[in-house]
Amino acid sequence: MRLTLALFFCALLVLANGIVDHYHAPTGIMLTPVLILSITTLMVSTRRFRTNPVSAMLMVVLFISLNDTGIKLYGGGTHDNEGQAWVHLFLLIGLLPSYSALLFVIFRQSTASVSTKIVAALLFPLLLFGYLTLFADLGMGQLNSCRYGC
Repeated sequence: MRLTLALFFCALLVLANGIVDHYHAPTGIMLTPVLILSITTLMVSTRRFRTNPVSAMLMVVLFISLNDTGIKLYGGGTHDNEGQAWVHLFLLIGLLPSYSALLFVIFRQSTASVSTKIVAALLFPLLLFGYLTLFADLGMGQLNSCRYGC
């Protein structure tokens, strides 16, 4: 699969999930694990990223972060602690199989060096931990419901 096509589909999936969550909350939150696995599959199936696992990890983390930001900022309903907990729960449900699949693909490669594989394996959880530490409360207190004017 070509890189530009994979990036286009990932961006389209993230945008569509944000729109669905804005107008039909909490459907976008519930679809987050499926979206994360789809993004992971698209990135892993791209030939260029199979040879460079660090780039694949960076792109997967970028799209996961964009999806999470879109849900937290533009999702429908009142944004409170309970909603944030649901967003984080479904994010975690999607991250566990995605990370497992990425590790399987990375360590099965024969073209990348061991140090590159280790860096790629550590990059995913470290970047997501940093993102969630900085933006865990993103969108708190917002009222984004279509009942109050979309």
